[in-house]
Amino acid sequence: MTALLRQLAYVAGYGTLGIALTLATALGVHLTRLPPLKPWHLAPLAAEFRAADSPNFASLDDYRALEARLMAELDAEVYAELPAGERFAVRNSGAAAVVEGTGDHGCEYMTKGTVVVLGATGRNFAAGMSGGIAYVFDETGDFATRCNQAMCELEAVLPAAEQQEKVDEAVWHLGETDEFILRGLIESHFRYTGSLRARMILDQWPAMRARFVKVFPNEYRRALKELAAAQEAPAQRMAA
Repeated sequence: MTALLRQLAYVAGYGTLGIALTLATALGVHLTRLPPLKPWHLAPLAAEFRAADSPNFASLDDYRALEARLMAELDAEVYAELPAGERFAVRNSGAAAVVEGTGDHGCEYMTKGTVVVLGATGRNFAAGMSGGIAYVFDETGDFATRCNQAMCELEAVLPAAEQQEKVDEAVWHLGETDEFILRGLIESHFRYTGSLRARMILDQWPAMRARFVKVFPNEYRRALKELAAAQEAPAQRMAA
């Protein structure tokens, strides 16, 4: 299911739906891979919500800032050809999102999912972030000064071949290379929104990939290592 939400909407999920997404004064926001929504899952506020058979919506140049909260236990995706507001993806617990900038406190208390930021962020990015991964396009080279690194580390996004050679597969996000995940999400962003920024990044991929910073929570790294060790233990016992 692909949906376009315009103006002001509040989409709330209950029970197994497990998704709450607040979008404020937004145009050109695309949601994909959402489950069927029941009437009580939608509480529109002077808003338009419509499902569409095709994701090929025209981009709108005149848009306002987006504020969104992604608390998704489901495998939803969000693509927005606009900068997000403050606390974008706060407590995100499973959604994938691509936006073209964020306000302060982006990915605050995030526990799962993937966020791609194709522009500048505000201050205190990743405060309290314990899971999931964020990829930030560090165009000016100063993202580290705006990221709260108390619970995370900043890493380069390596070419896939180099990651396969140098990085333990146990700590790969979603079991894939960062380049594969990042490029795939940017390609989807361009497909759904027609973003010129996404097109520019894809057209100059080797150089642009090197300007992305990977935000990797320490707790997530530890959990991945422990999971890999637990999965290896039975095999080692059988071999013995």
